[in-house]
This record gives sequence, C-alpha cells and structure tokens, in this order.
Amino acid sequence: REGSSERDPAPQRFPRHMGGGMGGGNFRGAPQGFVPMMGGAPMMGGMPGGEFRRAPRAVDPTAAGRQVFVGNLPTHTSWQELKAHFSTAGAVRRADVHPSRDSPKCYGTVLFETPEAANQAIAQFNDTELGGRNIVVHLDKFAGEQRSFQ
Repeated sequence: REGSSERDPAPQRFPRHMGGGMGGGNFRGAPQGFVPMMGGAPMMGGMPGGEFRRAPRAVDPTAAGRQVFVGNLPTHTSWQELKAHFSTAGAVRRADVHPSRDSPKCYGTVLFETPEAANQAIAQFNDTELGGRNIVVHLDKFAGEQRSFQ
C-alpha cells in the first residue's frame, strides 16, 4: 500500500522510485513537513521506500513574549519536572529540556498560555534553586523563530 489512509496516520511509505538511492534524498511528492526516517531516526539523505514521519514540532510564531528560557538546569531534569515546577506561575503549554554538548548542565524552554504567566515565572523563579542549581530565567529572545543547530 502506498501513501496513507485515514485509518493509518503512522509512517507513510512512498514508491521505491521516489527515493534517491543510498544517500540520495530525492523525495519528490513527500508531504510538506515530513522527515525521512529509518530505524526510528531521521535519515540524512534518502533510500528507496523510506518512511516519513511528521517533524517533531512546528514553530509557534505567537510564542514571543510567552516563552521563557531556563538556564543552568541539572542534566537529570526532565521536561515533565520542568513543566510541573513552572506550572505554579501559570498555565504551561509546553516544556522542553535540551542537554548541553560539553557541560554537566542543560537548558530548557517553557511556553505559557499568556505573557502574564511568563512574566510571573521570571519574577518567581529567576535566581532560585532547582535540582541543586541556581537557575536563570528570562524571556526567550528566539521564541517563535525557526532555528537550526546543525
């Protein structure tokens, strides 16, 4: 079966002629916003008959003023812990944790429903302790922008 159906929103398979061969990456006809996957990981190129899955998250252009940056998090912090901790400041729409490549700390972002909740979180949590570290909390200056760290 090629393409997708309403009953199966999982990976979509495309005809073998749509792939570009080993390392090709010619995925003409692939739905916009789909990422080629192989073995559960994004492919860097393409293969005949490759799978496509939706990109993990879309950029929210309305996040500016509602998203805070949280710096100096301990590496063991999960997004669930971050969301629970910041939910006392207001309704949290999303929380993400990003490990640092060369440091025993990481950073996170928390997206609130309102700018008022984001400002409350800054006032309430900036320069406070979380998991044994003093965290830094400020408005995320990159909120609502598409960024690539490759």
